[in-house]
Amino acid sequence: EKTAVKLHQEICAFPDQSEIFSFMTGRDHLKLYANLWHNDPQKVKDIISTLKMETYIDRKVETYSLGMKQRLCFAMVVATNTSVMLLDEVMNGLDLQNVQLISHVLLNLRAQGKLIIMASHLLQNLQQYADQVLFLKNGKIIENLNNKAETKKYLEFHDSSLINDILEESNYQILPNQTILLSIDELSQDKFDSIIHILLENNISFTVEKISLEDLFNKFYE
Repeated sequence: EKTAVKLHQEICAFPDQSEIFSFMTGRDHLKLYANLWHNDPQKVKDIISTLKMETYIDRKVETYSLGMKQRLCFAMVVATNTSVMLLDEVMNGLDLQNVQLISHVLLNLRAQGKLIIMASHLLQNLQQYADQVLFLKNGKIIENLNNKAETKKYLEFHDSSLINDILEESNYQILPNQTILLSIDELSQDKFDSIIHILLENNISFTVEKISLEDLFNKFYE
C-alpha cells in the first residue's frame, strides 16, 4: 500500500476536460492539483504566466473555450511537479501559437529531468521535443525511433528476394507496399558496405535518406 501511495505521488495523468469543474476557476484547479501533489502553491503564479493564461485564469471554467480548457488541463499536470507525467493528445484543439508555447514548456520539463510519456498525432511538432518515438500498430511496437539521433537514416529498397542474405539480424521493417526499410545508424561500416555491394551486384535500386516522422508514419500506415 505504501508503494502504491508513493507511485501516485510521483505520477500525474493528463485530465480529461470532462473531469474539470465548471463552477471553479482555472486558478482554483491549479491550486487543487498543486495541493494534492504537495507542490508549492506559489509555483501556480509562474505556471499561469508561462502559459499566458492571465486574461482568463480567474474566470469560471464554464466560460472557457475548448482551447482554454485544454491549456488548463496541461497546466494542471505541470502544477503537480511530479517526476512522471502521462499526457494524451495535449495539443488537441490548440492553435499553432499555443502548440509552440506548450512545446517550449515540454522542453523545459524535459530539461528538469521529468519523464514525459505522450500520445500524439502531431508528428512534426513531436519531433521537436521527444527523445524517443514509438510507432504502434495493432497494439504492437513496429518502430522504436531514437529521435535524439538527428542523423538517423534509412536504407529503402523494393526487392525482398534477398532479405535473408542481406539483412540477417539487422533492424528492418517490411512496409504494407512490400518496401524494405532498414535503419542503418546502428550498422557497422563493413555491414553497410556489404549490403550496398549486394544490392548493386543484383541491380536492386535503393535510396539512403533521413526520413521525417511524418514520412515515416505515412510509410508504415499507408
